[in-house]
Amino acid sequence: QKTAYEIPKRDWSSDVCSSDLDGAAYAAAFTEDADYIAFDGTHVRGRKAIARLHRYLFENALRASRRVFEGTPRLRLFNPDTAVAIIEGAVMMPWQRRSIRRRRSIQTYILVKRDGEWRITAFHTSRIRPMPVSGITFGMAQLMMRVRSAVAKSFH
Repeated sequence: QKTAYEIPKRDWSSDVCSSDLDGAAYAAAFTEDADYIAFDGTHVRGRKAIARLHRYLFENALRASRRVFEGTPRLRLFNPDTAVAIIEGAVMMPWQRRSIRRRRSIQTYILVKRDGEWRITAFHTSRIRPMPVSGITFGMAQLMMRVRSAVAKSFH
């Protein structure tokens, strides 16, 4: 088994298929006390919990899916043993030939070097949903902000 995080930097644009992974192999890239926050706000703590979550996902909703990375990861070293990596990508289902906009996400990894090996100690992923700057969606968002402000003022 391999994990997406064992792929050499030069190969991060390659697909990673969930059928190549299992929950324990996926979680092996994390520290024992890692935090994992999914795009829906699910927050699990610890390598064992991350493994359980991903075993379930790989056997169900993400069966035969693959993770595609987009662009080059942005990496910032804070000291020789601590770094942040940010990368964008998408999960593609078996029937999809290309990634779908609504499935695009951005991940933040907090990495620590322990015993000479890099591990993920915190992970957070969010769907990419740019704020509208025009059109009906923008108008609705402005209206909702005004309504919220008026309701808040009425309670003061």
